[in-house]
Amino acid sequence: MKDRSAESQFRDSAQTIEKTRTQRSAKKKITGGQSLVKGAFILSSASIVSRFFGVFFRIPLTRIMGAEGNAYFYYAYQIFDTFTAIAIAGMPVALARMVAESVSKGYYKDVKKLKRLSVWIFTLVGVVCMCAVMIIAKPLSTSDFSSSEFNYLPLMFLAPSILFLYMMSSYRGYYEGLRNMKPTAISQVIEAVVKVLVGVSLSYFVLVSLQREYFTKGTVMGQSMFMGNPIDVKERAYSAIAPYAATAAILGVTISTLVGIIYLYFYNKIRGDGILEAQIRSAPRPTPTKALIKRLALFTVPICLGAMVGSLTSQIDTLTLQYQLGKVIQKAGPFMAEKYASLIEGLSAEDLPIKLYGVYTNTFPIFSIVPSLTHAFGLSALPSVTLAWTQRDKKKVRSNVETVLRMTSLIAIPAGFGLITMAGPVMVSLFNDTVETRLATPLLSLMGISVIFVSIAAPISSMLQAIGKPMLPVKFMFIGSIMKIICNNMLVSIPGVNINGATWGTLVCYVFIVAAGLSALLKETRITINFIKIFIKPLIGGVVCGVSAKLFYLAVLPYFGVRISTFAAIAVGALAYVLAMLLIRGITKNDVASLPGGEKILKRLEKRKRIV
Repeated sequence: MKDRSAESQFRDSAQTIEKTRTQRSAKKKITGGQSLVKGAFILSSASIVSRFFGVFFRIPLTRIMGAEGNAYFYYAYQIFDTFTAIAIAGMPVALARMVAESVSKGYYKDVKKLKRLSVWIFTLVGVVCMCAVMIIAKPLSTSDFSSSEFNYLPLMFLAPSILFLYMMSSYRGYYEGLRNMKPTAISQVIEAVVKVLVGVSLSYFVLVSLQREYFTKGTVMGQSMFMGNPIDVKERAYSAIAPYAATAAILGVTISTLVGIIYLYFYNKIRGDGILEAQIRSAPRPTPTKALIKRLALFTVPICLGAMVGSLTSQIDTLTLQYQLGKVIQKAGPFMAEKYASLIEGLSAEDLPIKLYGVYTNTFPIFSIVPSLTHAFGLSALPSVTLAWTQRDKKKVRSNVETVLRMTSLIAIPAGFGLITMAGPVMVSLFNDTVETRLATPLLSLMGISVIFVSIAAPISSMLQAIGKPMLPVKFMFIGSIMKIICNNMLVSIPGVNINGATWGTLVCYVFIVAAGLSALLKETRITINFIKIFIKPLIGGVVCGVSAKLFYLAVLPYFGVRISTFAAIAVGALAYVLAMLLIRGITKNDVASLPGGEKILKRLEKRKRIV
């Protein structure tokens, strides 16, 4: 009997050890996940690739569609952004926070339940939003806020992509909460590639087909009139073709989102989520469905409100610029017609609002590159900051906050100064030396200042959400949006300022949002940060970057032309920035070590005593 008892005890002990090993392995697999910097690096790399394809999506489209086509494209896109902000920066963020919190407490049954619930809830919301866009498309395009009754076409074709994005957000938010950024990153790249291939091809096909129709029959889509004017000159024909070319490009966007959700669905089916059966068995009983939905709503509503308010700045431009520009034409038509005569050659002053709005939107692909990269730091920080905050680890909270702000500043500040000094060469290199490009240059240069604040705003909002203060970003963004409305209405209505007023409005808006958000974050977490290390040193390096790039560009321009000189100058500016940051000890060991191959680079820098 004693031998049997000893054998039984040995068996029980072995089972206990094996169970403990399994749980530790599972915990490491899930909660260890990707580190904050590694997760941000994965998302940033995907954003770089996506934006690369995005820029080269817009370059041929701009040449195909012109400024008017851009106006139609971005009119639809800005309305679309109100709904997709919830799908991109709202609901998945709330889900990620809940998943991260449940994982930190070992509530794996809740994690699984959240996954199932989110798929159904997010899809239902997507259907509602898709239908809402289809309903408002026509009335909105014929309102005073639209300069063309054809604005509804791109919106109608864009509406289904809202549903696909909401479906994707359930998978993305779930995996982000598990600190697995790869599904989000890969799906973004797939979307970008499909968008370029399909969108550009469709737009070009429509353009060529309608041009052939005009030159053979004198009509566009079987019509000899466009917006009450006869299609009797080539310029008017191109204006009539623009909304259809833009709609074809938009269809490419919708198809890309469909491919994205198909990828995520099969990724989940084949790869799973890494949660082991041992974790599920050892987890507490799941929270009742109603209670879980209520908690999800409590997290989701304020974060979604913040996302919606955050997209208000682009909506304000959509709803005010063309309207205010129309009023300027009524007030100072001859002045505006003379000022922009080269832009409306062959057309009348009434065509100017949509033309100028198209010029303004030409800057968006370049302006949005940096914020899309730094947004990755906010997404990656959310589960890490949530975990540290839930565990009341103040030291870890401070470390995560400083890491996010430093990495954001290291990217945003030099990029901003690069745009300030190199806006013209960049625009010409990408879109050729045209009237639209020359008019867009001063807009993009001023946006170089704004891009710094826009880039820092999103990670700060994510960290406020992570510590359970989701309504603070909503309040700050709402106040900033009010400032934007005031600036747009006051400045754009001045004939001498007109479209330039929109860029000043964006700057005022985001300076306030960043100042208020950072102040609140430090107050709520009760931490202090090293402002010199986080902001001042990157600022010094950013000035060196911008000045070096400009001086080098001017020096080599007579010998190599605009494109080669521009890309070479950007490389020189980046190198000057890195050297400057090393000289002033603005790059730390952790910064270098977090990079791929960083350990080898770190050893070399330590030998030269250029790192702290």
